[in-house]
Amino acid sequence: MAHFSLYQKPNTPSMKTRYKYSEILLIAQTVAKEEFELFIFDPEGCVQFDIQSEVSATSPRKKVLINFARSIESYKGMQLSDFDIMIDFSGEKKEVHQYNEVYAAIKNLSGELKWMKRANDHSSHFLHFLNTKTRTAQLKKAILRMAAFTRMLSLRSMKFSVSSKNKLWFKQGVSKFDKVVISFGAAGYMRKAVALVLKNDEPYKFLKIGLTEGGKYAVDREIRRMNSLTYHEFKTFVTPKILKEKGDVLETSPIQANSNKKKSNTERALFRAIQEMSFHNQNTVKLSFTDFHEKIVDRLFWLRKNAPVHLMPYVKKAQHLMSNVNPNEYVKTALTHGDLTPWNIMHSDNEISIIDWEMCQKQGPLLYDAFHYTLSKMTYVDGQFSLKSFNVKMDELLDQPKIKYIIKKHKLNVELYFALYLLHKSSEQLLYFSMNGQQTAKHLKWAKLYGQLMDEAVLHFQFEDQRSTLLELTEKYLKTLPYAAVKFQHNGFGEIPETSDLDIAINKKDALKLTQYLKENLLVKQVKTQKLGHMTKLNVWLKDNQFLSIDAIHELSRKGVRFMEIDEVLRNRIQVNQHFRFSLADDYQYCQAFYTLNGADIDSKYQQVFENGFAAENLPLTIRHLQLLAGEDTKEAMSFTQDKQFQLKSFIKKYNRNPFAFIRRKIAYYQDFVRTALFHRGKVITFSGVDGAGKTTVIDIVSKRLKNKYRKDIVLLRHRPGVLPILSAIKHGSKAKAEQHASVTLPRQGKNKSKLSSMMRFCYYFLDYQIGQVYVYFKYVLRGKVVVYDRYYFDFINDAKRSNINLNRNFIKSLYRFIYKPDMNFYLFNDAETILARKAELSAQDINQMNAKYQDLFSEYQQRMKSNYIKVKNDDLNQTISLIMGELRKIA
Repeated sequence: MAHFSLYQKPNTPSMKTRYKYSEILLIAQTVAKEEFELFIFDPEGCVQFDIQSEVSATSPRKKVLINFARSIESYKGMQLSDFDIMIDFSGEKKEVHQYNEVYAAIKNLSGELKWMKRANDHSSHFLHFLNTKTRTAQLKKAILRMAAFTRMLSLRSMKFSVSSKNKLWFKQGVSKFDKVVISFGAAGYMRKAVALVLKNDEPYKFLKIGLTEGGKYAVDREIRRMNSLTYHEFKTFVTPKILKEKGDVLETSPIQANSNKKKSNTERALFRAIQEMSFHNQNTVKLSFTDFHEKIVDRLFWLRKNAPVHLMPYVKKAQHLMSNVNPNEYVKTALTHGDLTPWNIMHSDNEISIIDWEMCQKQGPLLYDAFHYTLSKMTYVDGQFSLKSFNVKMDELLDQPKIKYIIKKHKLNVELYFALYLLHKSSEQLLYFSMNGQQTAKHLKWAKLYGQLMDEAVLHFQFEDQRSTLLELTEKYLKTLPYAAVKFQHNGFGEIPETSDLDIAINKKDALKLTQYLKENLLVKQVKTQKLGHMTKLNVWLKDNQFLSIDAIHELSRKGVRFMEIDEVLRNRIQVNQHFRFSLADDYQYCQAFYTLNGADIDSKYQQVFENGFAAENLPLTIRHLQLLAGEDTKEAMSFTQDKQFQLKSFIKKYNRNPFAFIRRKIAYYQDFVRTALFHRGKVITFSGVDGAGKTTVIDIVSKRLKNKYRKDIVLLRHRPGVLPILSAIKHGSKAKAEQHASVTLPRQGKNKSKLSSMMRFCYYFLDYQIGQVYVYFKYVLRGKVVVYDRYYFDFINDAKRSNINLNRNFIKSLYRFIYKPDMNFYLFNDAETILARKAELSAQDINQMNAKYQDLFSEYQQRMKSNYIKVKNDDLNQTISLIMGELRKIA
């Protein structure tokens, strides 16, 4: 507006409906389209001024009168015919000009003015603008559709008449039989109005105008971007076509969404579209030479000087992240949509359509659209603004096959590309927020989340070893709490190797504080807690996929029998450098009790420590007493004997004199066993494939990593549970001789052609599975151990000849329903030439036949079964291990 004039009788209490000035202004902007001078005649005081009136520097082209009086002949010396447009809220239709119509502006369920249509149009066509597929969106849509059907929509509507000298922009080229519904778009600096024209109740065309300066710029930009898209041929999605460019009005072809399409189908199609766009305009260029880098720099420069105070912390976070990105690094760029949100994607019968291309970048960083879709869906559709939700969604995104393909093909540093997305999108949105002046609660939540994400992104550039950094930060944090590290021999927490965990004695309430600290730490991706009667086990996954295990011990006991007092230990603790640890005496007593009660010698890595300590310190009487019980010789003191175990049990009776506390600890111990069986049970993992596929090497590496990195107890089984002895052991006299014979014999050399003999042999092995799977489940799985099978029942299905069995494959396959279904099944394969180069035991024909059988079997089971059946081409050992460990992280 260029000027604003108001007549409102002062101190007049209104008995009529109150109208917000922001809503009236929005209607006037939508109807007038061009710059206008606004006049309001409000003798009854109906207008509530919720925002300040705007003044434009440009000369107005129109005069618009807003009237609330039932009777009006002129206004401030001007006749009604002098106004280009008259918008009347009095309820009396005044036909001042040639073009007259009555409209209704509709509010959504949140009370925000969203749509406009003719008052006598009782259809629900305005719901075409609601194309998100969430349950909440569908529920809101159903409510509004019912309100339209029952004529109850008037309760959420503002009715007004419009009289204009000229046809309104959305009525031009539209017959009186056509219907028009208008969406007011999203509030803010980039606000646009979109009109949908329907012929015979079917979408005919879209018209779009900008309602603000930013909105007008966006429409002009979209026209230019859509014209450039005509040079691209897309196979996986379609875009709207420009029908006409009439000045500042964009007219495009209609796209109608199919509401019956499942969300999963839409997302799969979307990721195919993202993959296709990554091939258009593809380039490798120095970051500082890109347009998007230049825009980030320019925006941050403007924001430093002009951003409002409440947004300045987020500007500083963006600057901090920007300072950690190397502008001389080369990046992969391609065509990006720039605003790929759920509401800009429609699924028609056979393909998806992508609309609103005003943010399109000819050379945007790869994965930009994937990141933006994930975050916009999480925040504005699902209403989730937490880092925990983001981590879950990001894992799901990076697990998408098409996204994996882009990352692998271009060898992308995901952290760098996510940082570039954050910088570009956050600087863009902060710029719009600053220009808009007002932000909704959702906008502020969005800014807070992006601020946290930028803080996290900085960590990827500043800390190469996040595990060591977290341990050092934890060491500093624990200074505020009474604790002592157990059996600790390093100079500081940061020196703890990846193969070791951290054991600390700490009170239960302080263990809760430590847990909360770790959960809130920016380096931490996830914390899983396992609460036991004597300790809390903290399994910590970091953002760079490293792992840390911390045992927060609040009671020094074994199987409910206490052998030391934690309060006494904490009083005796000593400080070394920046941490606290057990005194040498307490460490020795702890090790003697722990290992002796477990029927074992003290671990050799602690023996030298204690031997040196004994020579340097005068040990307390309690420790000296233990040493005397074991013998004067120090090495004898480190060894287990039944007599020492008996004497120790007598010695620690003083810690268990309270019978009620003893019973309580015993009950807690058995509760721990039940909780582990119910909530922390172990996993069963299988590896299959032909001889020479690399199973043995892979199993060895994976087992060691599960044991050293994730602190899992590993049980390795071959082919079957092994409760019953192998038949060849009976033949050769012992299991050792049978294995020796198998090692010098080529596989698949059995010549058994008898069906009876094969059936007896198979029944024997099948019985082993039936009995053994129960044994394995109760002995290992329920105790939290990881069982790794080198071959499984699949070998009987695909390669029964290996076990000297000659039976129908479908018969053996049908009995798989009675076999325990492992949590993860990996099939390792390669081409015959590669396998023969590794191990020339089978013919190329046999290898190809078995590969085909395994491929078909795993594909079938992946679709039918709940377990995971994963095919891995073992070309590169490092990539194979990385892929397998990535899958195992999901169940670790």
